[in-house]
Amino acid sequence: MEILLKVGVAVIVIGLVFWATHRTIRSRRYFTIKLINGEPRVVQGKATAPVLALVRDVTSHNGIQSGTISAVEAPVGVRLEFSRSIPEPTRQQMRNGWGILKWKPGGSPARKR
Repeated sequence: MEILLKVGVAVIVIGLVFWATHRTIRSRRYFTIKLINGEPRVVQGKATAPVLALVRDVTSHNGIQSGTISAVEAPVGVRLEFSRSIPEPTRQQMRNGWGILKWKPGGSPARKR
Protein backbone atom coordinates (compact mmCIF):
# COMPACT_ATOMS: atom_id res chain seq x y z
CA MET A 1 0.00 0.00 0.00
CA GLU A 2 2.84 2.38 0.84
CA ILE A 3 4.47 1.67 -2.52
CA LEU A 4 1.25 2.53 -4.37
CA LEU A 5 1.08 5.83 -2.54
CA LYS A 6 4.67 6.69 -3.46
CA VAL A 7 4.09 5.70 -7.10
CA GLY A 8 0.90 7.80 -7.18
CA VAL A 9 2.67 10.86 -5.77
CA ALA A 10 5.55 10.37 -8.26
CA VAL A 11 3.10 10.19 -11.18
CA ILE A 12 1.36 13.38 -10.05
CA VAL A 13 4.65 15.24 -9.61
CA ILE A 14 5.90 14.12 -13.05
CA GLY A 15 2.58 15.17 -14.58
CA LEU A 16 2.78 18.61 -12.98
CA VAL A 17 6.37 19.10 -14.18
CA PHE A 18 5.37 18.07 -17.72
CA TRP A 19 2.35 20.41 -17.67
CA ALA A 20 4.41 23.37 -16.38
CA THR A 21 7.13 22.76 -18.97
CA HIS A 22 4.57 22.55 -21.77
CA ARG A 23 2.89 25.81 -20.70
CA THR A 24 6.26 27.57 -20.54
CA ILE A 25 7.51 26.40 -23.94
CA ARG A 26 4.27 26.82 -25.87
CA SER A 27 3.79 30.17 -27.58
CA ARG A 28 0.69 32.12 -26.69
CA ARG A 29 -1.43 32.61 -29.79
CA TYR A 30 -3.43 35.85 -29.84
CA PHE A 31 -5.31 35.31 -33.08
CA THR A 32 -5.33 33.33 -36.31
CA ILE A 33 -6.65 34.69 -39.59
CA LYS A 34 -7.38 32.41 -42.55
CA LEU A 35 -7.61 33.72 -46.09
CA ILE A 36 -10.52 32.08 -47.87
CA ASN A 37 -10.83 33.13 -51.52
CA GLY A 38 -8.79 36.24 -50.69
CA GLU A 39 -11.06 37.29 -47.82
CA PRO A 40 -9.58 37.30 -44.27
CA ARG A 41 -11.59 35.45 -41.62
CA VAL A 42 -10.70 35.32 -37.92
CA VAL A 43 -10.79 31.65 -36.92
CA GLN A 44 -9.19 31.95 -33.49
CA GLY A 45 -8.97 34.80 -30.98
CA LYS A 46 -9.75 38.44 -31.71
CA ALA A 47 -8.18 40.62 -34.40
CA THR A 48 -8.95 44.32 -34.64
CA ALA A 49 -10.50 45.95 -37.71
CA PRO A 50 -7.19 47.66 -38.65
CA VAL A 51 -5.40 44.28 -38.58
CA LEU A 52 -8.04 42.74 -40.86
CA ALA A 53 -7.82 45.77 -43.17
CA LEU A 54 -4.02 45.38 -43.33
CA VAL A 55 -4.31 41.68 -44.19
CA ARG A 56 -7.01 42.38 -46.80
CA ASP A 57 -5.03 45.22 -48.43
CA VAL A 58 -1.66 43.46 -48.57
CA THR A 59 -3.01 40.10 -49.73
CA SER A 60 -5.32 41.56 -52.37
CA HIS A 61 -2.50 43.79 -53.68
CA ASN A 62 -0.31 40.67 -54.03
CA GLY A 63 -3.06 38.37 -55.36
CA ILE A 64 -2.94 35.96 -52.40
CA GLN A 65 -6.11 33.86 -52.22
CA SER A 66 -5.38 31.44 -49.37
CA GLY A 67 -3.14 31.14 -46.34
CA THR A 68 -2.94 31.63 -42.60
CA ILE A 69 -1.55 34.46 -40.47
CA SER A 70 -1.19 34.18 -36.69
CA ALA A 71 -0.01 36.57 -33.99
CA VAL A 72 2.02 34.74 -31.34
CA GLU A 73 3.89 35.75 -28.22
CA ALA A 74 7.59 36.40 -28.71
CA PRO A 75 10.37 37.10 -26.20
CA VAL A 76 9.92 40.79 -27.01
CA GLY A 77 6.36 41.65 -28.06
CA VAL A 78 4.28 39.78 -30.60
CA ARG A 79 5.40 38.27 -33.90
CA LEU A 80 3.49 37.17 -36.97
CA GLU A 81 3.63 33.61 -38.29
CA PHE A 82 2.63 32.76 -41.85
CA SER A 83 1.70 29.64 -43.75
CA ARG A 84 3.99 28.57 -46.60
CA SER A 85 1.46 29.75 -49.19
CA ILE A 86 2.27 33.38 -48.36
CA PRO A 87 5.49 34.47 -50.15
CA GLU A 88 8.28 36.30 -48.33
CA PRO A 89 7.72 39.74 -49.98
CA THR A 90 4.06 39.65 -48.85
CA ARG A 91 5.14 38.58 -45.37
CA GLN A 92 7.52 41.53 -45.16
CA GLN A 93 4.81 43.97 -46.27
CA MET A 94 2.57 42.50 -43.55
CA ARG A 95 5.31 42.87 -40.91
CA ASN A 96 5.92 46.49 -41.98
CA GLY A 97 2.22 47.31 -41.63
CA TRP A 98 2.10 45.40 -38.33
CA GLY A 99 4.86 47.64 -36.95
CA ILE A 100 2.95 50.76 -37.98
CA LEU A 101 -0.26 49.51 -36.30
CA LYS A 102 1.57 48.97 -32.97
CA TRP A 103 -0.95 46.29 -32.05
CA LYS A 104 -0.91 45.39 -28.36
CA PRO A 105 -2.24 42.13 -26.96
CA GLY A 106 -5.09 42.35 -24.53
CA GLY A 107 -7.18 39.86 -22.65
CA SER A 108 -6.78 36.13 -22.57
CA PRO A 109 -5.17 33.82 -25.11
CA ALA A 110 -7.05 32.97 -28.29
CA ARG A 111 -9.73 30.34 -28.29
CA LYS A 112 -10.97 28.44 -31.31
CA ARG A 113 -14.29 29.61 -32.68
